[in-house]
This record gives sequence, structure tokens and C-alpha cells, in this order.
Amino acid sequence: MPYGHQRTWDDHSERRGYVVPTALLLVVFCGVAALVIDLGYGRMIQAQLQAVSDASAHAGAMQIDWTGAGLLDARSAVIAVAASNTADGGPVTVPDTNIWTGTWDLDTSTFSPSTDPAQVNAVRVLAQIGEIGSWFAVPAFQRDSIAASGRATAVRMPPPIGCGVLADVDLDAMGGVVTDSYSSTDGPYDPGTAGDDGSLCSNSRLDVGGSAEINGDVIVGRGGEIVSHGASHDITGHEVYAGSRFLLPSLDPSGAEANNNNDTVGLTSSGRNPWSGGGIRLNGSDQLVLGGGVYFLESLRITGGASLVVTGPVEIWVVGDVAVGGAGIVNTTADPHDLTLYVTGDNVSMGGTSDFYGSVIAPEADVDLVGTRDFYGIAIGGTIDIQGDLSLHADISLMDPLVQIERWIALVE
Repeated sequence: MPYGHQRTWDDHSERRGYVVPTALLLVVFCGVAALVIDLGYGRMIQAQLQAVSDASAHAGAMQIDWTGAGLLDARSAVIAVAASNTADGGPVTVPDTNIWTGTWDLDTSTFSPSTDPAQVNAVRVLAQIGEIGSWFAVPAFQRDSIAASGRATAVRMPPPIGCGVLADVDLDAMGGVVTDSYSSTDGPYDPGTAGDDGSLCSNSRLDVGGSAEINGDVIVGRGGEIVSHGASHDITGHEVYAGSRFLLPSLDPSGAEANNNNDTVGLTSSGRNPWSGGGIRLNGSDQLVLGGGVYFLESLRITGGASLVVTGPVEIWVVGDVAVGGAGIVNTTADPHDLTLYVTGDNVSMGGTSDFYGSVIAPEADVDLVGTRDFYGIAIGGTIDIQGDLSLHADISLMDPLVQIERWIALVE
């Protein structure tokens, strides 16, 4: 190039050298932008489909009840919940071929398809859209569509095996309590064949310590806390943090108040009238016998060496406080099914020197289980404090339906 010659766009060879790379760069830039926009939209649809899969699998698992009808209901629930949600601007359709029932192995985290109602505990769902319209990538890269999907597996988790003692708020087992289990429907308690379902359960806090020997698990509901004190206690099972809450019974004493056998209550063994302010009070060496039936009391108090003796299937409803001491409540049949103490009051103290066979159901009360005797049955309270060297033999035949837990569904993938 001669001296003084100016570089101008009139030089065609140089103009081509600059313009061509710039045009290519613009095409590449537009193509990449198109892909980013389309892939971003695709990822948004994928997130929508994942949410649909999660919700529909959860709904399906809620229907699992280990029956054939339950499996059909599970599939229907999946389809209905998916259709009630949207992705890519429209309702989601999950075909039956994209719904699997099966068994989820909690130990190996594996899913095995099955249609055996007795085995199925899980539902797997695949929600997918095979063709999502491509807005910009078609002119850039000749892509007609993109695809997106979401997959989820939900498991109906097993409830705890059983709870010999269940508290809604706090449960303290800090003494020398010993628990185990048996089923009274199979015969009397036999220490040689006693089971390990003598579990302690609480929805909120569970304290265990001292020389407690728990032949079972210690279980708290969702968000609960287990506190171990010292190293002298023994738990043969596990510390379990359940994914749902226990459902305590709801008591309504109106039926017992309206229709009961109170008029059959006689005098005590010493000829004294046991009634006091609508409740029963026994003291000294009094003994009162109740035959089979339903009894409605304002309160129940047993002190001294007194005892209350029941001779047949008995329901005792107490709308006030209960204080059982003395010789306690004696169930002559030694069958826990034959005695149920329902309490809607605030305080329950179960002591006495006699072994107790029955259920104590006081879901809103502060319950104290005290003494050195044996307790055969089940106890439910708002709070429960186990004191002394009580031996508690949980009767597993009483646990259903008294001990229930919310359906616990876990999304495992």
C-alpha cells in the first residue's frame, strides 16, 4: 500500500473480511439465544410436571389400604389429581401405562412393580409431555419440539407396631419401669412368651432414663423430641421419629350420661353409700362391687385400703378427676377387655396395690402411673408420667383402634 493511501470500505476485499465474520457471529448469537429461551421454557414445564408427579403420586399412595379396591382407587386418584393441574398451559394427562403400583424396600431404596394388594405400599407416576412447541429454535437449529417429564414415587409408610403408652404432649419414663407385650386374646400373660411391642409413644416429647427397661421402641410424632437421660436405661428397639402424628381418641361422655347403670350401684362392704357429689369415693377398708355395665361418674377417688371391684365388662366414664390409691381397681376376670376407664377430666392418678387389667383412656388429662404393681393393658393421656417400679405389659389386642396414626406418605424419589 503506497504511502498516504487511506483504508476505506471501498476496498472490497477488506470489506468482505470484516462483514462475513460479523454476520456469522450474529447467526450463532441468535441461535444460542433461541436455545436458551426454549430450554428455559422446557425446564419450567419440567418443574411443573415434577410438581404434578409429586402431588398425584402422594394422592395415589393415600388410597393404599392393602385391598384390590384400594389399588383401583389409587390409580383413579393419580389421574384425577394430575388432570386438576396444568403444564404447558393445559391439564396434565397421565395414562394408565404411566402409573405403577409396587413395593418400595425401605432398606435398599428400590421399587419393585406389583399388583398384589397385600404387598403394594407405593405408587410411581410418570407425567410427561413428548412435544413442547419450540418458539425460536426452529429457525435457528431446525428443532421442531422439546420434551419434558417428571417422575415421583410415594410410599404409604407403616405405622409403629404398637404403643403400650401414648401421650399427646409429654411422656416421662424416668423410674424403674419395665415394659413388654402380649395379646390377651391369645391367653393370659406369660413372661416366657412376652413380646417386644411394649413401646412408649408421644406426639411431642419423650423422656426416658433411670433404670427403665423398654422392650419395644420409643416413638415420637412429626417434629417430636426424644431425650435420653443417663446410660442406665435399656431400649431393645429403636428411637423412631415418625413422619406423622398419633391420633388420640375423641371422647364424648354424653351417651354414658344419658344411659348408664348407675342405679345398680349398691352400698360398700361396710354398708356405706359410695356416692359423693355425683362421684364415687371409697376409703378405709371399703370395697365396692360393680357388675357389667356402663357407669357415669363426676369423679373417682380410692384411698386407704379401699378397692373397687369389677366383675364383668365395665365402662367407667369420669368427667372429673381420678385418684386411685388403696387397693386400687380389681378386675376379677383379669381380662383387660373387661375394664375401660374413660376420663374427660384434667387429672388422673393410677396407683394402688392391686394389679390393673384394663385401659386408661384420658386424652386431655395429666396421667400419673405410679406404684410397684403390674399394669396389663394400655394407657393414653395428654401427658403421662410413669413413676416407681411399674411393670407395664402392653396388650396389643387393645391397640387397634385406640392407637391410630395419621396416614404417613413419604416421597422417596
